[in-house]
Amino acid sequence: MMLRCPASAEVTATYVFESVESYNIVGDTTSWDQVQVTGVIQGESTARTITLYYTASYTSSTATVDHIGAKRTFERCERLALLAMSKPGQYLLELRQEYDAFATSHRYIGCKLTRRVP
Repeated sequence: MMLRCPASAEVTATYVFESVESYNIVGDTTSWDQVQVTGVIQGESTARTITLYYTASYTSSTATVDHIGAKRTFERCERLALLAMSKPGQYLLELRQEYDAFATSHRYIGCKLTRRVP
C-alpha cells in the first residue's frame, strides 16, 4: 500500500523501518506539526528517532485553510505505522518527508507498507 501527496510533491528524505517501536505525534511546535518515529532503519542495528513534519493548515491573506490532503495522508500513515508496530518483523514501513514544489512551506508525510518476504 502506497500513499502519495499532491502531484507537485518533492521528496526530501526517505526512511525504511524494519521495525517501529514508537510513533509520537508532537503537534505544532513551530510552523509545522511533527511526528517522531522510533525504530530500526533498514541497514542499521540500533533504533533511532526521526522527526517528520507536516502542514495541517495554513493561513492566507483571506482565510485559514485546512490542508485536507496532508491530514488524510498523515492519518493513513499513522495506521500503517500502527500495523507495523503490531506485527514486528512482518512489514517494512517507508516514510518520506515531502513538500509541495510550488509552495515549499507546505510539508507532507508520504508512506508505504511492504510485507517482508521470508
